[in-house]
Amino acid sequence: MDSKIRKFNVTVLSIPIVYDFFGDHDPNGLMYILSEDKEKVKEKAMRNFNNKDENEDPLPIPTDEVQPLTIRVNVGETIIIEFEHDEDRRLSINMHGLKYKNIKSDGANVGYNEDSTVGKGEKITYEWYADREGIFYFSDMGDTRFSEEGTNIHGLFGALIVQA
Repeated sequence: MDSKIRKFNVTVLSIPIVYDFFGDHDPNGLMYILSEDKEKVKEKAMRNFNNKDENEDPLPIPTDEVQPLTIRVNVGETIIIEFEHDEDRRLSINMHGLKYKNIKSDGANVGYNEDSTVGKGEKITYEWYADREGIFYFSDMGDTRFSEEGTNIHGLFGALIVQA
């Protein structure tokens, strides 16, 4: 029996991420986002970030849609992610805990593995198998530095929820 295929087009949105109503934010925020939602969320987030109030100091305000990408699928389904972005660095999606089709679906450029990261304007297809229930974390393995120059520290992570 062939499994059902769930296909998602994912990209990266680079925006200031506002954490609270006190104006705390990361000016270098990054987030995975479904490609079809990118412009709508970017417009709303930038409007909230540039909040102008005539009576008070203008503080950036959070945007509900600015949060880690969460994808839901069912056990037994195949997940196909078409990933491309317009950032000036190599990025990827590395899924933790699920089986993948081939080493290029690992999303990590390590050792002698074939490079599964993409640069600006490039595209890659990742394919994973939802063989069991659970919540599976994914993140960028194209720039794993744990400093301000890295990507995960600025929000480039998400979760895949596999349900029965």
